[in-house]
Amino acid sequence: METRTTGPLTLQVEPCAEDPTRYRWVIRDRDHILRVAAYALPDAVSARAQGGAALAEATALRRDADPVPPRPA
Repeated sequence: METRTTGPLTLQVEPCAEDPTRYRWVIRDRDHILRVAAYALPDAVSARAQGGAALAEATALRRDADPVPPRPA
């Protein structure tokens, strides 16, 4: 299993439970699952690339959803 962390979000690439020759990715926010691969991928490199793109998207969505602190007057 391979893990990559961006702030509180973590990307894990792991073998598929149904077919150990294929791989899936999971994005977690601490202990909560945020997103998962919709289907198994043929190799870890593909899963890492697709999961990395999903992690970047989730990070951007989180950043854009955070309220902007008020400016001092």
